[in-house]
Amino acid sequence: MPLNQLYARLDTEARTVQQEAEQLARTARDAGQVKERLEAELLVAIAIGRQGRFGAALAALDPIIKQARAAKLDQVVLIALDEGGGHALQQAEAMRALNYWGDCLQLALLRHDARHAIRALVGLGKAFFSINDYSTAKRYHYRALELAQPSQSPASLAQIYVCLAADLLHLNDPTTAEVVLRVGEEHVMRHDSRHWQIEYLLHLGTALLQSGDVVASEQYLQRAEEAALVLGYGWAAAQAALQRGELDMQRGESDACLTHFSRAIAHAEQIDSQLLLERIHQAAYRCYKQMDRPRQALDHLKAFHRCYEANQAKSDRYRISVLGLRRLKQMDARLELALREYESVFLEGALRQEQAARHALLTEAQTDALTRLGNRRALEQSLDEQEQLQQTPYAIILLDLDHFKHVNDLHGHRMGDLVLQTLAQLLRECCRQDPERIARYGGEEFCLLLPGASRQAANAIAERIHKRVHRHDWHAIAPALQVTVSQGVAAAEHYIPPRQLLDWADHALYSAKHGGRDRIHTFQATALD
Repeated sequence: MPLNQLYARLDTEARTVQQEAEQLARTARDAGQVKERLEAELLVAIAIGRQGRFGAALAALDPIIKQARAAKLDQVVLIALDEGGGHALQQAEAMRALNYWGDCLQLALLRHDARHAIRALVGLGKAFFSINDYSTAKRYHYRALELAQPSQSPASLAQIYVCLAADLLHLNDPTTAEVVLRVGEEHVMRHDSRHWQIEYLLHLGTALLQSGDVVASEQYLQRAEEAALVLGYGWAAAQAALQRGELDMQRGESDACLTHFSRAIAHAEQIDSQLLLERIHQAAYRCYKQMDRPRQALDHLKAFHRCYEANQAKSDRYRISVLGLRRLKQMDARLELALREYESVFLEGALRQEQAARHALLTEAQTDALTRLGNRRALEQSLDEQEQLQQTPYAIILLDLDHFKHVNDLHGHRMGDLVLQTLAQLLRECCRQDPERIARYGGEEFCLLLPGASRQAANAIAERIHKRVHRHDWHAIAPALQVTVSQGVAAAEHYIPPRQLLDWADHALYSAKHGGRDRIHTFQATALD
């Protein structure tokens, strides 16, 4: 059977593929076919790794790399180096992984092989990720994205977006991680690698969990674990079970939490991942401690320390040396030359695509998913810009839906979401698109930043909003639905720091709420004198 057909079956039939590739290797050896033998032996090593036997896979890869170099079979060398980096990383051997991927990058740049240069950059990012240097990991993954954008290859972009999301999650930026995953979703789903699709589900579930969307998170994590089990992808299954346990611990569901952790431990032990076991035992320790079960908590604490010490010993043995970092820095310079070379070929199209992608990322990161208005991050940026410009006059309106909890309780959260979306559209219609800024400030609270608006103009806008809300046919959403809003207005005729003006608008809103709601209050500076 041709090798490409065996590669197509790797994800689902790794053991069978190994056996058939071993037969092909024996046949090629008997016939004295060096290239065919090494290609078949490489597939054997890859199949061994797919079964979670990473140490055995590395032992098989090293002689293949040596012999392929001697035979000048660069493609075999590049694939083997990339696989070696991944397997070394699974063994918590960061420096060894850096050596594999460093060699891969060096050869790929020499051969002008963009595909393997991208894979090597992704791998280097993963290696730094494994030693908790998430900023450097993100830098390498962004470099990979720069190199991959001109080709728009789903295989490359799927991997990069998933890795970038992992970096951002560990840099405590779940919002941008979710945006990256949404932007990369098309590439992930177009690519036929089930592994990347599973990691997409895993990271999206984790991002949603960190953002507080527990219901959606649970669905994605469950899908990730189930798909990983079907595929025999133990690493992802363990990660998904761990995150599901963290989710249940947040909800105070201790029994379910421990069930997930037990499953995560079983998955991690099956692939002998001490790194995962360290994290899982630490989480289980926290859960048992929270339940006031000291004996079980102590058992997991001891297991955590055993894994930690084993990982530290391995990390010390393969720590990143000064020489290794110097070598990577030298390759950085070569990489810059390679990037410029590729840019000279694809410059115009690549720049357009990159700028569009980054603009889309920035826009999504500053957009509220429900209302499509600006979010809190967009508002903060607008306030910073206003502070730099120091232009007057300007005004701020804070607006709050009255008794919104009652709307949700009486009509349901879906209707509540529709009310928020409808109000957002009414606000757009009441304001100019430029330069006025509208943002969803909190759950049912909105903020309008009005550059150039006097107190009189701001009050006129607030009155316009008040009338539009009253005149709107809310019964079309739900019978007997009544919606009113309270507004707080603050204006600056002379320069006042924007966040101070925001505080004043908040005071005015508080006054409107406590004055009976469904009204507008304007802040008077004397109120705080």
